[in-house]
Amino acid sequence: MASLGAFASTVRSLFKALRYVGLVFTVLAAWFLGKEVYDIYLACSAITPALGVSFLVVFAFLFYLAIIKPAKRYLRVPSAVRPPDLPGLKGDDALRAKHLRARARGIERYLANLLRNPNLKDSRAEIQSALDAYLERVGE
Repeated sequence: MASLGAFASTVRSLFKALRYVGLVFTVLAAWFLGKEVYDIYLACSAITPALGVSFLVVFAFLFYLAIIKPAKRYLRVPSAVRPPDLPGLKGDDALRAKHLRARARGIERYLANLLRNPNLKDSRAEIQSALDAYLERVGE
């Protein structure tokens, strides 16, 4: 029977392969969309150049509404804030002040991001009091 580590490695390899397949399909879809837009532009501009330009303007506007605007909104969502990892303590290693300061900044950023979360608007007073108590504790 295979070990759990071998299974995890296989699953990681599968997801890595799927990511590359998805990238290939995205590039192919963009290529074919560009080709179709170019062909429609040529057909419209054969009728009159103004129709070809107006088609491009309408397409660009719809592309912005359907693709660019949602992508910008998605990318503006703050990612989860994770405190920095502390070094593993082996032998004579000790936590240094810079590690503890980095961890403290991470916790402070996490609490500040909780305050901006619209789903937690009912708990903002509790979060603010926790942040104030934390800042008082660390001496800032």
